[in-house]
Amino acid sequence: MVMGARRSTLANLPIDAGFLSQLQGHVAAREIERGMACLRSHQDLIDKFDPCQENAARLLAHLAIWTDIGFSGPPMRELLQRFAKFEPGLRSKLSIAEYICLRMTEGVAAMAEEAEEKAIGHFDFVLSLGQELDDRFLLAIVYFWKGRCLRRRGDYDEALIYTGKGRDLALALGYLRMAAVMQVLESWLLFQQGKWKEAMRLSHAAESTLRETDDYVTLGNIQSFYGRMARREGRFEKAIEFFESAIRYYGKQDPRHPNLARSLANMALAKRGIALQLQKRIDRDAQRRRKTSSKGQGKPGAKGLGSRNHDARNQDARNEDSRDQDSLQQDYRGRLAQLRREALEHLEAARVVYQQRPNHHGAGTVYLNAAYIHLDSGDFQRAEEEAASAYDVAEEK
Repeated sequence: MVMGARRSTLANLPIDAGFLSQLQGHVAAREIERGMACLRSHQDLIDKFDPCQENAARLLAHLAIWTDIGFSGPPMRELLQRFAKFEPGLRSKLSIAEYICLRMTEGVAAMAEEAEEKAIGHFDFVLSLGQELDDRFLLAIVYFWKGRCLRRRGDYDEALIYTGKGRDLALALGYLRMAAVMQVLESWLLFQQGKWKEAMRLSHAAESTLRETDDYVTLGNIQSFYGRMARREGRFEKAIEFFESAIRYYGKQDPRHPNLARSLANMALAKRGIALQLQKRIDRDAQRRRKTSSKGQGKPGAKGLGSRNHDARNQDARNEDSRDQDSLQQDYRGRLAQLRREALEHLEAARVVYQQRPNHHGAGTVYLNAAYIHLDSGDFQRAEEEAASAYDVAEEK
């Protein structure tokens, strides 16, 4: 009875529209820490979230946005369940705008669970009733989220269309920094389409807009994009620098951020690229030495003293050169072993993050890349074990 009375009291208290406006403003300006502080100052309201309160559905939509950004509040699924748990039939009593906010949140929850098709279904519903929602800020976010889901699915052309629609809405609202976040996704999609110059132009513009913010995840994403582009071009050392920069940015917001694990995996790939180049050089040098050695072995025959002295001097020179080559080869092999060891260490660090923040795609990539590295070094048993683990992760999903 007391519980019911308390809930009744809460339900009669509307959620402050000013609070929701603050949350929106911090998203638009990419003021991440200020937004997190605002949420923490309303922690009691969030923990005791009551779906019967006025503006409850809109608060849920804003919590979905901030959870996607990195806020560690109650799981979205738990908050969604309260709409059925606290008052059966409540969903049917919601206004259209409130129900749209609910479906928007369900889309985010599905996206977090790597259920892209399910998430897209929720987002399509929201976009089909956009006029009923009458909130261009939320619509811009949903367009962006659908673009992200389409990117994960590999539909880059369609993803670019929806991301562009979100960016246009953000720009129309005057939210330049929010639009810049969407431009980062656009730049990656353009890169996938082979439009590298346009991709770089957009990425540099977004970086310039966001440089003075504390949106460390997006700034890290930009550095990661530069790294992946450099890696694709074969500039592995430069790619490693960019991935290290991305990791520093991610660590500023969350030392266990999933994107940090992704950059660790990408850095391992870059080091594997250097290792493959070095292995080719070792093989070429070994082949050249074999050819040189075979040419130096002339037919035995009678020679004068001067000729024998000349041959001896040449042999001494060849021996010295051989010792230098042996030393160089030893250095190369030491560097090769170091690169492979470091790459595996990066993958192990990424694996630990994915254990704490489960992500099937990320974990599967880690296992698969580790398999390639073991394959490169001739450890076929370990390669097979890692590949089998990658298969298990994929099959589970």
